Amino acid sequence: MKKYLFCFVGLMLAAPVVSNAANIQHGRQLFESICAPCHGSNAQGNVGPNIVDQSVKKIEWALNNVGMMKPVKSSNPQLNNVQNIKDISAFLHTLKK
Repeated sequence: MKKYLFCFVGLMLAAPVVSNAANIQHGRQLFESICAPCHGSNAQGNVGPNIVDQSVKKIEWALNNVGMMKPVKSSNPQLNNVQNIKDISAFLHTLKK
């Protein structure tokens, strides 16, 4: 049973992010309130780097592994929600490089 569960979870993680207008709008709101102060209003970098078109996987990695992101994540419980991260990523994919 565990073997099948791991396979299912792996497939879910590999699946592309499916988003709709509501997800993108929610991602925009989260980005503007949490991310834009460091990454700029168009995510092209400010204090933080350019994050236009970043994947869910890369955003989650940064939140968990980049030293300056750990305090941001711990002070924003919204960043502990995988759906919120998916919505931010969906919004970032609407921005032009």
